[in-house]
Amino acid sequence: MRASLLHPARLDGTLQGLVGLLAELPAEPGTGLVPVRVARLVCRTGAAPAAHAEIRLASRGERSASADLLLRDAAGRSVALLEACTLQRIRLPGRADPAADAFHVELLPAAPLPGQDGAARPGLDACLEAARRQDEALGLGDAAILLEGYCAAAAHAALSAQPAAGPQARALLEELAKGGLAAPSPAGLRPVPAPDLPPAVEIWRQVLLEQPALAPDLAWAALAAERLPQALLDWQLPADPALAGGPPANSAGQARLGSVLAEAVAAFAAAWPRGLPLQVLEVGAGPGPLTTRLAAALAASGRHVRFTAAALPGRPGPASPAAAAGLDYAAASWDPLGADAPPLAADLVVGLGLGARLRAGALLPEALRQAAAPGAALLLAEPLPGPLLDFCCGQDAAWWAAPGGASPLPGAEAWTAALAAAGWTGTRTAPLAAAPWPALLLAAQAPAGAAVLAAPKLRRMAVFADAAMGSLPPTLAAVLQARGATVARHDLADAARIPPPCCRAAWWWPSPAAVPTWRRRWPRSASWPRRRMARRSASAWSPGAASSRMPAGMIPPPRPASRSAASWRTSIRALSPAASTSTPACRRKPRRGAWRPSCWPRPTRKPR
Repeated sequence: MRASLLHPARLDGTLQGLVGLLAELPAEPGTGLVPVRVARLVCRTGAAPAAHAEIRLASRGERSASADLLLRDAAGRSVALLEACTLQRIRLPGRADPAADAFHVELLPAAPLPGQDGAARPGLDACLEAARRQDEALGLGDAAILLEGYCAAAAHAALSAQPAAGPQARALLEELAKGGLAAPSPAGLRPVPAPDLPPAVEIWRQVLLEQPALAPDLAWAALAAERLPQALLDWQLPADPALAGGPPANSAGQARLGSVLAEAVAAFAAAWPRGLPLQVLEVGAGPGPLTTRLAAALAASGRHVRFTAAALPGRPGPASPAAAAGLDYAAASWDPLGADAPPLAADLVVGLGLGARLRAGALLPEALRQAAAPGAALLLAEPLPGPLLDFCCGQDAAWWAAPGGASPLPGAEAWTAALAAAGWTGTRTAPLAAAPWPALLLAAQAPAGAAVLAAPKLRRMAVFADAAMGSLPPTLAAVLQARGATVARHDLADAARIPPPCCRAAWWWPSPAAVPTWRRRWPRSASWPRRRMARRSASAWSPGAASSRMPAGMIPPPRPASRSAASWRTSIRALSPAASTSTPACRRKPRRGAWRPSCWPRPTRKPR
């Protein structure tokens, strides 16, 4: 430091003296004064080291101070002059009160206490009207029809080139038959030769020319057309994950439906009472602009909103939206069809294409009731059955797992019935044309009071399988148990020995070999089996029918008493070969007080 005009350590000592003069002023804990500006600095060259300093305060305040500093050597000669040296108070790192950063004090609206009547909840008319306006502004027009034509042309070309089997081939042929592109034949529906239909490539280019924003969806459809011949050749092959997972995350159709849904949510939040906090739950949140749009719409309402975006377990979640005043955002993971409880009881439950992704269909409304607070609203945008989703997602065999091999997408009437069965009230629907596939906006409300839900039915399932089925039995058992069923696993060879549940207690009786001989005749006092069995036709108890439905050692109840004992004994031998060749196990009357099955009538006298 020999080459310096003013030694830094001596200048720092001068500034420390200035800080000492200001130490008597009251200061906030965890703060300190630091020099931030010097208006003018003058140094004398060749001067001796500074020995002492003169400080003159020019101004002082709570957060800053200004002073003039004059440094002198040991002989009293001037060494340096600092004019208008300004110090400013700042918060020192690590010395702040932890409670100041851990807690934020602000007046927030409180939820009503149990038993208190809150303000009236908003209706759904404004939500549907806002959604209709946005849907009309985003309508695709003829582009959606052309895209369905592209699927028809690609399916016709693939089905005409080679024979196909499986549920997707059947669905595609039925869709082609509606447009006259397939006709019945001895082998079933087959594509008609030389259809009046442009090539699929030309239709695809026309859609891209009219709606370039649909490029991600068109790329998704083109991938499905490329993989369709192989999928039709062996429909049980694993599908491409890009197709089985539904429309891509950057899909323009998903973004358009999300924009319509966000407008409906904004209308609901704008009508929400200002004195109540609003709790919103987005179910099935994932990558895409929906979560960000919902957060922006809720923050713009001016209400205090607690917004929770719940992603499906094992799937990517959404990006966190920007912080906004009055918006408390939280991320969670929840499967509506699983056993875990929902993150919160929301005043508004929102979902986009959730039923299609979960393959839940009409089970979704019942699963979402557990996440709804009393009087809560439900807003869902769900796809309807259509050619595009069957063309793309149908290459996954699980898409056709519904009974009868139908599409997992319910129609408008099925959605309305499912919502009513789950206890939702005021259900309203609005068709949407903003996406390249048909969609439906569902709006409903939960009961305002404390609703008593029906107790869940205990479902008992039996899975019969052998070693050749591999991992399918445990996987199926796990899925059934996740839905609340009690599953019992058996070997496939045991299926013939286990009675059906409907016949296990009502119709199956012990074999003649297990019944004592003296009890095989019915006394006159036991007339109830005769009257019951007399109503049933004789064909219902034919030997062939009984042997095909009952396990070994079991026979149907006896015929009416009008038949003789000899004819009844003959029927027993016909139904049970073992009874005709072996001697009954017991011919003696049991001792008094011995146990007897309750289904046996008590005789009035011992037969001779």
